[in-house]
Amino acid sequence: MNGFKIPALVLSGLMFLSTAAHAGNTNPWPVSITYQFNSYTATGTLTGARNAPGTHQYIGCWISVKTVPTKTVTAYCHAQESEFYGMYCSSTDPDIIATVRSITPASFITVTMGEKVDTCTSLSVGNSSAQLP
Repeated sequence: MNGFKIPALVLSGLMFLSTAAHAGNTNPWPVSITYQFNSYTATGTLTGARNAPGTHQYIGCWISVKTVPTKTVTAYCHAQESEFYGMYCSSTDPDIIATVRSITPASFITVTMGEKVDTCTSLSVGNSSAQLP
């Protein structure tokens, strides 16, 4: 009877190695833009925008540094929900710039553009394993 235990263990081990295991929660939120109280708010994950059907969704932020004539650091954020519905804003606020620097591939982004058109008034970034691809 001992001769059957080894092949059974090897076979069960091979079956375990041959299957892909995925655990945990995933939330690849697509981009959504809403208008409320005289401001636009875009939310979504980088993964959700990247994996959305079609070719129009995106969300993200970046930083630009200009040194001439004086040093200026500006954060830019943009989001596109559909072919004709998107938003773009910028800010020189040091807290918004610091928040842009925290964006990773696992980020859920919420950016708000207030009454003053093209100015980012708030930025929130959440990093979580649920947002990974």
